[in-house]
Amino acid sequence: MGGSLQVPPYYRGAMQAAACVASGVKRRRDSARWHSMSAPPPTEKLRKTLAPTPPTTDVLTTAFEPTSLLSEAEAIAIAAEMGADFFSEVSVLYNLTSDIRVANDEAATMDVLFQRLEVHVLDEAVDTEKVRNMYHGMLHVYVYLYRVHFRHFVQLDMAGHLTLCWRRLMAFAAEYNVLDAAALQKIYDFVMNLVGRPL
Repeated sequence: MGGSLQVPPYYRGAMQAAACVASGVKRRRDSARWHSMSAPPPTEKLRKTLAPTPPTTDVLTTAFEPTSLLSEAEAIAIAAEMGADFFSEVSVLYNLTSDIRVANDEAATMDVLFQRLEVHVLDEAVDTEKVRNMYHGMLHVYVYLYRVHFRHFVQLDMAGHLTLCWRRLMAFAAEYNVLDAAALQKIYDFVMNLVGRPL
């Protein structure tokens, strides 16, 4: 029980092997062969660039593909395909409120709207007016969820998810010109006024 710490032999062997592998990796990375490759080494990728970055102050800034290369027909076709995904998100959020929904005229109207949206999503014919109506309907469902059930989403700790899904839909509709920018701005302002009120 002296002052020196004994390292088991199997551990010493593992440490030596790890050091050998690490030095081999470093040698390969620093070799001339690495520099002759077409891809820059990882250290090049991590360097800061002084190129100006585009402003991201716009609320509806997205990471979707740029639509300047797409025709209106192509954008509507993509919007029709994405409509199923957006409908899936809004249906999960809408069904989350099924236990707390009060039976009244507004809830009955939302149920009818939801049934119509489902018919639009299942219909494979791509029609510009149908796609726009589908996105308008989904935005109406989100406005309903914010206006009537936002407090419930906060209590369930789902308000962030609700906002994320809503913003994705708004950003996609703006990016692909599915809906008029003025109409989207009105919906955005209305929801921000709803969320801005005290809970």
